[in-house]
Amino acid sequence: MILAVIGLFLYLILGGIYVKRQSKKDFKDFNKAEINGKIVSIGIAHHKAIFKVNNDEQSFIFSPYVDDKLNAGKIFDLFARIGDRVIKHAGSDTLYLIRSEKVYKYTFDRLN
Repeated sequence: MILAVIGLFLYLILGGIYVKRQSKKDFKDFNKAEINGKIVSIGIAHHKAIFKVNNDEQSFIFSPYVDDKLNAGKIFDLFARIGDRVIKHAGSDTLYLIRSEKVYKYTFDRLN
């Protein structure tokens, strides 16, 4: 019984360390990326939005904020569609989603 509790405790600690490291890597990759393309896939990974664009092999994972002024309160992974254009400059704190000439801005959680 004690070994099971110790094993569970170690699993939770090591799992937490892995998730934190993975989140930092996801943010670093997203932050340094120059993105300008049309969405070809969208979903959720690690409790964050994930998408891929037509001109890049990499999938991008980020934690977008919902804001009434910036993006009309639209949740990125539920609102974005295949074919929407996304633009983000390397190091920028804003991702632009463009649909039918309307621009929605998404800022995001900056994990350091």
